Amino acid sequence: SRLHLQSEIEKADAQLRELYKNAPGAEEAAKNRCDYSSLSPENKRIYDAAMKVHGILYQIQQMEPLLKKHMLEERSSLLKKLEDIQKSTASAANRYYQAAHFESPVLKRHFGFKKA
Repeated sequence: SRLHLQSEIEKADAQLRELYKNAPGAEEAAKNRCDYSSLSPENKRIYDAAMKVHGILYQIQQMEPLLKKHMLEERSSLLKKLEDIQKSTASAANRYYQAAHFESPVLKRHFGFKKA
């Protein structure tokens, strides 16, 4: 899920920050812009953690459009259900009932309705 991915990013980012403190060349390793075989063991850990972060970010980018599409489909479905409810016979009767129990000059004049 999105929260799980965010948690993974935060963990990997915290690991990277800790490793940066004591490792020369750590920034290049973190950007994955160097030859892996030439890295020190410390910088290899940084490189690996950065790769993990980049992988998680890629997953989020892939999920984002799918989530948006799903939310729009759900919204459309709910709007359709609301429209169907509003068009139903029971809904029309309910609106008529509510209108009949409120003072309305139009109702009084045309139908003789008065507030109870």
